[in-house]
Amino acid sequence: MDSRENLPESFFESRELGNEKLNQIDNLEVKRFLNLDTRVYEEGVLSTKTKEMMGLLASIVSRCDDCIFYHLDKCQKQGVSRAELSEIFSIALIVGGSVVIPHLRKALIFLDQLEESDPREETKKETEKESAQEKERVIKQGTEREVKHETEREIKQKTEREIKEETEQNKTQKKDHHLDEKNDGHNRNNKKKSGKKEKKIMTPQNEKEDKPAEKIKIYTDGSCKGNPGPGGYAAVIYFDNRELQVTGFVENTTNNRMELLAVINALERIDPENEIAVYSDSSYFIKGAQEWLPTWQKNGWKTSGGNPVKNQDLWQQIADIIDKYNPKLIKVRAHSDNKKNQLVDKLARKMIKDNIG
Repeated sequence: MDSRENLPESFFESRELGNEKLNQIDNLEVKRFLNLDTRVYEEGVLSTKTKEMMGLLASIVSRCDDCIFYHLDKCQKQGVSRAELSEIFSIALIVGGSVVIPHLRKALIFLDQLEESDPREETKKETEKESAQEKERVIKQGTEREVKHETEREIKQKTEREIKEETEQNKTQKKDHHLDEKNDGHNRNNKKKSGKKEKKIMTPQNEKEDKPAEKIKIYTDGSCKGNPGPGGYAAVIYFDNRELQVTGFVENTTNNRMELLAVINALERIDPENEIAVYSDSSYFIKGAQEWLPTWQKNGWKTSGGNPVKNQDLWQQIADIIDKYNPKLIKVRAHSDNKKNQLVDKLARKMIKDNIG
C-alpha cells in the first residue's frame, strides 16, 4: 500500500463505482439484500451507534477491509470516541487472533486520514478555544456586572420613589378637576367642540409583505457505461408545484464526473436567492462537498496524501457553486424506494441509451 495514498477518498470512489455496477444486476433477491444491509443498522431496540460498533467488530474479525472502512466512517459520524474504538480493536484481537493485525494497521491509517479531512475536528478545536476565551471574559467582567447590577438597583429604587410622588400629585390634581357636575359637563362640551380624537397605534392589516424565498428541491444522478465510457447525467428541479428536467450526455467520461455535472448544471438554472436542497445518492459528491473540499483547497488542490485531486476542474466549479448558492446537501439511499431518486437514475441511463443505441 502506498503510504501517500488517501484511503478514504480511494475507498469512497471505488465503492461508488462498485455500487453502480452492483445495482445494475437485475435480480430481486440481490436488491432486497442490499436494501436490508442498509436498514438493519437503523435505530431500533439497539441504537444505531451500538449497531455500527458491532458491525465494525464483526468486520475486523472477518478481515474485510472495505467493511472496516465503511463502519469506521459510520462510527465516526455516530460520535464513537477513540477510546471506544480502542476497546473494539482489543476485542477483535482476542476473538480474531493475530491475523487481524494487518487490517487494524490499515484501519488506523484510514481513521487518521478520515479525521484529517473532517472539518468537524477543526470546528471542535475552535469551539474549545472560544469556550476558554468566553470563560476568561466572564471572570474579567464579573466585577463590572456587579457594579452594573448595583447601579440598576439604585435606579430602580429612585424610579419607585418618583412614581410614588407622581401618584400623590395625580390624586391632588384629580380632586381639583372634579369640583362639581357643572364644570365636568363644561369640560366635555369643550372636547366635543375641539373635534380632537385620541390617537391609536394600529398594526396595518393589509401591509404588503416581501415574497419569501422559494423552497426548491433538486434530485441528481449520474451514470456511466464501462466507466470510463459513455455517460449520462440527470437532475429534476421541483419548485412551485412544477418540475424541470435537466439532462446531458458525454461520450467518454466516468460515473463520478456525471454525478458532479448533474449538480452543476441543475444549480446553474436557479436563482441563488432561493432556499435550495440537493438530494444525491453519491457518497463521492456528498462527502467531497461537505468534508474533503476544505482540505483540498487548503492544500492547493492536493489530497492529504499529496496527490492531485481527481476531477479538479469540476470540483472547483462545485466549490464556487456551494459558496454562491449555499445549498443543503442530503444523502439518499441508492436505488431504494425513493421515487424521485429512481426517476433521475432512469433519466441518466436513458441519456446513454438514446445516444449510443
